[in-house]
Amino acid sequence: MTRSFVMVAAMSALTVFARSAQAHDWYPKDCCHNQDCAPITSETVLPDGTIVIQTKHGVARITTTFPILPSKDERSHACIIPGEEGAPFVRCLFRPAGS
Repeated sequence: MTRSFVMVAAMSALTVFARSAQAHDWYPKDCCHNQDCAPITSETVLPDGTIVIQTKHGVARITTTFPILPSKDERSHACIIPGEEGAPFVRCLFRPAGS
C-alpha cells in the first residue's frame, strides 16, 4: 500500500512539472533562454504610439513597428530582459494570428 501511494504521488508531481514546463516550451531558445517570457498582463498605447507592455517579469516599452512572432496559445506574450543600465527591454513579442 505504501508503494502505491509513493507511485501515485510521484506521478502527480511529474504531471504538474510537465504542465508548467510545456507552457514555456514553445518559446524560441534564442529569444527566451532564461525563461524570461510570459503572458502579457497589461498593455497601454501612449499618445506617441509607444506601447507599454507588462508581464510578470516587468514593464517595458516598444514601438508599433516592433517585430511580432506568432503565439502558439492564442495569448499575447513578451520576453522582457534587463537592458543597458538595467532598464527592461523586450526581446521578443508574440501575438495570436489576426491580432
